[in-house]
Amino acid sequence: MLALLVWGVTQRRWAWLGWSAGGLVVGGLLLLVVVNWCMDHAERLERLLAYQKVLENPGLAVTVAPATSVFRLLSPLHSPVPFHDRDEELAELRRWCTTAATHPVMLLAGASGVGKSRIALELARSLGEEWTAGRMIVPGADWLGALADRGRPALVIVDEADVRAHLSFDHSWVNTFVVPLLTRLGEHLGEDGPASSERPRVRLLLIARHQDAVRRTVARELEREARGRYRYLVEQAPALVLEPPTLDRATLDERYREAVVAMTAALADAAAPTARDGLDGPAPARSGQTPLDLHAQALVTALRGGPGPAEPRPFDDIADVLCEHERRHWREAAAEFAAADRRQGAPWASQLSAHPGLPEHIMLGMLLFGHWEWTETSHLLAGLPEFAGLSEEEADDRAHDWAWWAEGLHDGRSTKGAAESWIGPEVFTDWFLTTRLQAEPDLLTGLLAKGPHGRRFEHLAVRLCRACEHLPEAGEVLQRFVLDQMYSYDGHAVVAASLLRRPERADPWIAAGLEGMDPSHPWFSRDTLFAVRQNTSPELLPLTFRLLDAKCAQVERQERELEEQQRREARRRRRQPRG
Repeated sequence: MLALLVWGVTQRRWAWLGWSAGGLVVGGLLLLVVVNWCMDHAERLERLLAYQKVLENPGLAVTVAPATSVFRLLSPLHSPVPFHDRDEELAELRRWCTTAATHPVMLLAGASGVGKSRIALELARSLGEEWTAGRMIVPGADWLGALADRGRPALVIVDEADVRAHLSFDHSWVNTFVVPLLTRLGEHLGEDGPASSERPRVRLLLIARHQDAVRRTVARELEREARGRYRYLVEQAPALVLEPPTLDRATLDERYREAVVAMTAALADAAAPTARDGLDGPAPARSGQTPLDLHAQALVTALRGGPGPAEPRPFDDIADVLCEHERRHWREAAAEFAAADRRQGAPWASQLSAHPGLPEHIMLGMLLFGHWEWTETSHLLAGLPEFAGLSEEEADDRAHDWAWWAEGLHDGRSTKGAAESWIGPEVFTDWFLTTRLQAEPDLLTGLLAKGPHGRRFEHLAVRLCRACEHLPEAGEVLQRFVLDQMYSYDGHAVVAASLLRRPERADPWIAAGLEGMDPSHPWFSRDTLFAVRQNTSPELLPLTFRLLDAKCAQVERQERELEEQQRREARRRRRQPRG
C-alpha cells in the first residue's frame, strides 16, 4: 500500500491513485463485511451444533464388525434385534412427551435387562426430526441453552440416573449429575412452572432401577444444596415401571430365531447358522425371562454356530463365553498398539510380550473407576503389577498410554462422547469385575494403593453394591473394598447400597468391612465416621447402622474418658506445691 502511494506521488498519477485508494477502501470494507458474516454464521452454527456435545444421538447406530466388542450387540444403542413387545409403554411415553400440560420429568424404572434403555432410545428415535432427543452425556452449564437454540422441543434421557456422576466430593452420585439438571430445569420453567407456553418444551426422562430410592435420594440432595423448591420435579414425576414382557411360546420362539439371525448377520460370520440352520427347535426359555436374557442366549448361539441348547444356558456360562471373546479382542488390539509403538521406537513396546495379562488388567482397572474419567484414573493404573520396579514418572507415562489405548477401544469413539461403558449391559460388567477380583485378590489392593482420594472410588462402590443384587459372590469383594478404604472412606458404599432395589444384599458385607475399623488408627477421621452414620438409613441398612452407631458411641466414650483424664491431671497439677 505504501509503495503504491509513493509510486503514485512520484509519477504524478493522481487520478489513478485516487481510484486505487478508493478501490482498496471499498475492497477492505467488503472483505470486512464478508469476514463478519462468516464469523456470525460460524458462531450461529456452533451454537446450533452445541447440543451434540450434550446428547448422544440415538440415530447413529454403528454396525458391529467381528473384530469389535461383542457387547456392542447387546447395548441398546447398537442392538441389531428389532424392537418388539413394548407398544403400549412406548405409546405412554410418547403421550407424556407430546402433551404440553404433562409434568416435565418422568421416571423409567425396572430391573436390569428388562429393556429400560432400549425403549428410551426407541422413544427418542420415534419423535423424529421435529425434536432434539438423545441420551445425556455430560450436563454442561448451559445445556438448556444449547437445546433451546434449535427452537425445537427436547427430550433428555439420563440413563442410570442413580449412578451418573463425575467425582462428587460429598453426598451421593446423583448430587453431581441429576441435581444440576433438575435445578437448571426448574430455573428454566420459572414461577410459571411447566404449563408456560412461552418456552421450548423440555422433557427429562430419568432411568433407574428403583423409583422410590431415586425420589428419596434426589429430594435429599436438593435440600442439602438449598434447592428444595425444585423437589416437586422429582416428587411429582410420574413413573413407568417395566416388567419382563409376557410372551406365549410361539412368540418367544419367533423372537429367539429372529435374534439369532440378527446377531449372525451383525457378526458377519459365515460359519454361524443361517436363518433356518438349527433354529427349528424351541427357544431356550424360563419364567420371567428378560429381553437381555433372550438376546444374550441368541448371541452365544450365533458365536458358536450350530443349534442352540434346549434349555437356557446359565448366566455364568453366557458371561464366560462373551468375556472370553472380549479378551481376545483386547489382546489383538493391544498387540497392534504395541507393534505400532515398537515401530516408533517406544521403550515399552516389549512390555506386552513380557506381561500377556496386561490388556485385561488395563481394562479391569479402567472399569473400576468408570469410562468417563480415564484421564483422571490413568495414573492409578501405575499400581498394576506390570509397572512394578519403574520410577513413578515412567510408570505414570506408560499407564497413561495404555489407558489411552483402552479408551480407543470404546467403539472407536472418545469416551467423553459416549453414555455407556465398554462392557454392557451392566450385569456383564459386574460379573467380569467380580470374577477377576476374586481370582486375583491382590489386584484390587494394588490398584487401590496408589494413593488417590477416597472420592475417586465412588464408581467402584456403586458397581460392587449393584453386583450384590444378582451375584452373591460380589459381597466378598465389596467387603475387601470397604476394608481397604475405611480410613479414606466417606460413605460411598452406604449411599450406593441405599439406592438398590434390595439393599439388604449389600448391608452385611458393608458392615463386615467396617467392623475392623480401629479408632486409634492414624488415618482415622472422627468427622468421617459420624458423617457416614448420619447418611446411613437404619431402615435400609440396619446392620451397617448398628455397627456405625456402636463405633460412634465408642469414640464418644473414649473422648469423655480422655477429657476426664485431662481434668484429673489438671487438678493434680494445681494441688502440687510450687517451687
